[in-house]
Amino acid sequence: MFADLTLAALISRMLALLVGMTFHEFMHNFVAWQMGDPTPEREGRLTLNPLVHINWLGFLMFAVVGFGVLGTAPIHPNLMSYPRVRWADRLSRVQRLGVSVLAGPLANLIVAAVFAVPFRILLAAAPSLIMSAGSRVLPSLGTILIDMVQWNVLLFVFNLIPLGPLDGRYILGMFLPPQMYYQYENFQNQYGMFILFGLILLSFFAPAFNIFGLLIGQPSGALTRLLLGL
Repeated sequence: MFADLTLAALISRMLALLVGMTFHEFMHNFVAWQMGDPTPEREGRLTLNPLVHINWLGFLMFAVVGFGVLGTAPIHPNLMSYPRVRWADRLSRVQRLGVSVLAGPLANLIVAAVFAVPFRILLAAAPSLIMSAGSRVLPSLGTILIDMVQWNVLLFVFNLIPLGPLDGRYILGMFLPPQMYYQYENFQNQYGMFILFGLILLSFFAPAFNIFGLLIGQPSGALTRLLLGL
């Protein structure tokens, strides 16, 4: 995925990640605000302006290396006391947090599905246009559309992993009974980050034990092919 990284490939990848990050973080903030957290509105994060959400260092790391914190969403579940949507009154604060966190990965899946539509239309109507290789400086339309789907699917699947600071930790937590949830949180606080970084290091330095390839690569590849119709 990162071999022979041309300028065109980097531009296409960064564009896909920028769009994915923006919608991901915006939906975190918007749904957290709906759940009653005033922080997103107070900090001006209820916007699709990518400059508000981006973490520049992490964004560049992800574009080049494949791992990094693309953006931020300051969500505070303890402030989710007065939801703006009635049905959220029936949820606990842990569940409200889980719903706001789940909105981020789902946004990436929706973005991937949206960009898959013009790809499939053009693939059927003008395959020569969509399959054009482009240059080493500027990406082709087909490359951009494929990257939009591929990278947003990857962000969707990656963020569902229930470890460390990833969204999956809080998504899984909202389905656990209270006693199990506290045990789960203690485990995450002590070991979650170490396990996550251990898996990342294995994927780079011990390909034979690339568990991420099973957890992320295969599901994201299958979903990408399904959306693109390939």
